[in-house]
Amino acid sequence: MLNIKTLAMGLAVVAVSAAPAGATVFQIFSDFDGGLASFTSTVNASGGTMVSDVLPTSGDGVRTNYTITRPNGDPVSLNGLYTLSGSSPSRQTSGGVISIDPSGGPGHGVNPIASINSGIKFNFSGYTTGSGTGINALAFEVGDWGTCCQNPVSNIYMSFDGTSVITLGSSNGTNNVFLTNNGAGVFVAAFNDTTLYTQVYFWGDGLGEVLNAGGTVRYAQIGEGQLVPVETPEPLSLALFGTALAGLGLVRRRAA
Repeated sequence: MLNIKTLAMGLAVVAVSAAPAGATVFQIFSDFDGGLASFTSTVNASGGTMVSDVLPTSGDGVRTNYTITRPNGDPVSLNGLYTLSGSSPSRQTSGGVISIDPSGGPGHGVNPIASINSGIKFNFSGYTTGSGTGINALAFEVGDWGTCCQNPVSNIYMSFDGTSVITLGSSNGTNNVFLTNNGAGVFVAAFNDTTLYTQVYFWGDGLGEVLNAGGTVRYAQIGEGQLVPVETPEPLSLALFGTALAGLGLVRRRAA
């Protein structure tokens, strides 16, 4: 007999947060594949053009259109592909990652900005199109988050200006955000079509947590007030769950 409760608990959890109607902020928190589909669709629906940059597995953060540094300007080091803890089948990030293990401040959701210096800063002052300089849509992959240290929570954040904080995800239990192939990997993105930004920050505050960011960096310019959010597609595991429920209903009808 199919145990529905057990099946439901084993499904990946997708969290997509959109701002209220008329607002200008949209965020994506999902598995690698569903998140990328949502980001791509949102950029296209909003009239933007997505740029993708696969990070190398060594070197620094100097890229063609942007740079990645620590928030204080110190250089970063790119590391090899990260294999998602617990993933089955095994899954890796699509490119190199940067280690940003959280430190600083009380952590754990108490004062998010206090941990910002343990993260990374993207500087897009080198990216100029006919619309201007900077970006207002950014996405990448995160690995090994949510494996420990939820005391009581471990959060990840993004900020387009260094002061206004967007909470992308919150883990309050070990493994509860293992979304990609049931492994420790999430796709994160944020949009803010208020204006174009040259600096974007990303960091976590789960003190003691191992945290990596990178893979493929994707970014775009969206026209002011032109954001059209597209929700994350239903992940395969959830679709299979729906099929299982439908099958169970069919069996019950036949039995009747």
